[in-house]
Amino acid sequence: MKNNQTFIFIGRSGCGKGTQADLLEAYLKENDTEKRDVHHVITGNFLREIAKGNSLTSDIVRDALGKGLLIPEFLPISLWGKFFVDNLKGHEHVITDGMPRKLQEAMLLDGAFKFYKRDKVVVIFIDLSYDSAVKRLLLRKRADDTQESIEERLKFYDAEVSPVIDYYRNHPDYIFLQIDGEPDIETINKDIMGRLNLEWANQ
Repeated sequence: MKNNQTFIFIGRSGCGKGTQADLLEAYLKENDTEKRDVHHVITGNFLREIAKGNSLTSDIVRDALGKGLLIPEFLPISLWGKFFVDNLKGHEHVITDGMPRKLQEAMLLDGAFKFYKRDKVVVIFIDLSYDSAVKRLLLRKRADDTQESIEERLKFYDAEVSPVIDYYRNHPDYIFLQIDGEPDIETINKDIMGRLNLEWANQ
């Protein structure tokens, strides 16, 4: 890979985007001959860190996360912005995971990538059916993975994230890769890496 790479992982809860983002991060760290840094930006991690604090914002975020409520766009956007300002030096790879989740966020993130001259952003859409997502999330047996909370998250996906996917699918400045999310982790990873290697070969 000749250039700094930028990736957006997107898909329904349960599609395995976090796992695949981790695998890609490990691949980049091991195979980039220039040994560039890899920044894996996860909005949920930023919010969980805030929730540990003692401020008013911490209290509100902690309550929202505990109830599975949505966080207003201004907060994740401000967190990404601070991270980019503090960490981007012009010689690194960037992976986003779980962001953006709304169309307005996608447009603002697009502005950030253009500001930092990060072109040929690759969107990796892991396409998993509603029924498969429910089954996988229930099997995780996490405390917040109740039938009701899962259905709420998937309802949010259909209402808010689906337009983001269409935005990227039709945007000429992005490389959009649609990946079948139904198989096992290894098969999905082979599909992703095979598609990426084709893209890198053409750079």
